[in-house]
Amino acid sequence: MTETRTKRAYHSPLRQRRAAESRQRIIESALALFNELGYSGTTMSAIAKKAGVSVESVHGVGQKGDLLLLAFRLAYHGDSSLSDPTWFDQVDATDDPEKGLDLWINQQVAANARAAGLWLACRAAAAVEPAIAQALKEQIEARLQGYVRAVRWMARAGLLDGEPPEDRLIDFAGAVNVMVSPETYIQLVHDWGYDHARYEGWLRRALTG
Repeated sequence: MTETRTKRAYHSPLRQRRAAESRQRIIESALALFNELGYSGTTMSAIAKKAGVSVESVHGVGQKGDLLLLAFRLAYHGDSSLSDPTWFDQVDATDDPEKGLDLWINQQVAANARAAGLWLACRAAAAVEPAIAQALKEQIEARLQGYVRAVRWMARAGLLDGEPPEDRLIDFAGAVNVMVSPETYIQLVHDWGYDHARYEGWLRRALTG
């Protein structure tokens, strides 16, 4: 009688860790290239070269649209969105509203410096990638709600000239969105040559003016 042995799956913690590190490098490389070159200008081979892996490894993580979505989530997942409750936790932890405002401005500047180009790449890809379009829509809705909360906080903290009426909060939130948007950052920093200190100063004056 022939004995049949079942082959056991081999799991190596080291191999798993290296695979996770490779995947992270691929997504980070995709983020950097999409941010710099846009959606159409970024190729899978360029991502592979920057990440130091094979093109097959890049395809193993996902197709081009998948990588853009992963990069988008890496750039915006709770890091800089005003809808992130941790931002309000940090602000509420200080009794100085000016420091709270500085914290938020610094986060917005850092987010735009890191991924303003990626935002534009997502807008371009949304026309042909339904998953990207949905992710962008959700992010825009989250940002809007976050800006409403931010306007309320600035009013309570005495950083605004009075408190906007409830039926105009959405207008104020829309104005804040324009001020801190990636598009405005690109116009002032990339097109007009503002350095970050000048951009931060402009943003502070615009928000509290």
